[in-house]
Amino acid sequence: MKGGPFKYGFIAGFIFSIIVCFFLDIAFRDSLGGTWLDAVAHDLSLLLKREIPKNSILVIAVVSLIFMLLGFLGGLMGGVAGIIISKFFESLDD
Repeated sequence: MKGGPFKYGFIAGFIFSIIVCFFLDIAFRDSLGGTWLDAVAHDLSLLLKREIPKNSILVIAVVSLIFMLLGFLGGLMGGVAGIIISKFFESLDD
């Protein structure tokens, strides 16, 4: 199947990077002074020069966009890793 290793690596990398984002948010919530929502709400408040609550739809949309971007980057790295691993195992057959 053409594109199989990249596709499976991309899916695994995407899922893994999203899980890591959530776990880092949970693990460092107290030590770093807040969550992703708190940080984005603070940054948007500074950018827009008005108070934005952390449960605002704008904050949730920006956090979702950030998570999707991180998932995409993790997916690309997973896809490249899938191709490298596939080539390695194909070279063992020779």
